[in-house]
Amino acid sequence: MGRTIAQRLVEVIGQQVVVDNRPGAGGTVGVSIAAQAAPDGYTLLLGSVGMLAHNPALKPDLPYSPLRDFTPVTLLVTSPMLLAVNPALPVKSVGELVALARSSPGKYSYASAGSGSSLHMTAELFLRTAGVEMLHVPYKGANPALVDLMSGRVDAIFSTMPPAIPQVKAGKIRAVAVTTRARSAALPDVPTVLESGLRGFEVSNWQGIVVPARTPAARVRRLNRDLLATLALPGMAEALLAQGSEAAGGTPEAFGALIRSEIETYTRLVKAAGIRAE
Repeated sequence: MGRTIAQRLVEVIGQQVVVDNRPGAGGTVGVSIAAQAAPDGYTLLLGSVGMLAHNPALKPDLPYSPLRDFTPVTLLVTSPMLLAVNPALPVKSVGELVALARSSPGKYSYASAGSGSSLHMTAELFLRTAGVEMLHVPYKGANPALVDLMSGRVDAIFSTMPPAIPQVKAGKIRAVAVTTRARSAALPDVPTVLESGLRGFEVSNWQGIVVPARTPAARVRRLNRDLLATLALPGMAEALLAQGSEAAGGTPEAFGALIRSEIETYTRLVKAAGIRAE
């Protein structure tokens, strides 16, 4: 996503944009580096819901604070999580999955990319909203989790869209629902969890741009304008959709409100479900 945005941002600002990947510790390494950068508007952080909401909820000793150390610029993209099951499971809807899980609490399993991952958080929020129990089977990443779902070693998963879509189209897993309020253009025939009857459940796997705190307000406004113009460029919508995402945009204030709301939601979930990061 960073490279997709950066390549087109060059067209808007007429300057080179360098993507600096800093993986590690669930994003903590890269976010910490960005937090310490000069607040001059030249260092941007592509932050995800995991980095800016899940990590603060999971880790009290986190070396950064999204609210203290960063200034929001704009929400860039949103994408749903996909609820999918092994095709052998007698489930084709959210209602059928809930009924099956309710009939035998803890018998049926769901995979995640690890304890505290976005897949885990989404699944736990779903289970608490539905009032049912399933066995959590954590893996070291989404790909091995999907492999075991396809083999039938686990029954269900809440997956990000890019790795799941090819398996859905190949018939190796069955798509049941997406987690956003509206259906995804990437899988338009798959209903949402909300329209499937589970009220109060909506999850978006979002990414947006923040900058170091104390970046001048004029720079923030300029970056916001340039990024919104980038999202509106010809071909951008298609490029994002190929990754299972849809352009969002919006004001710095709206993005800041989203970050605060998501931190509150996942902090409550972590405490109620006793979730611990790996």
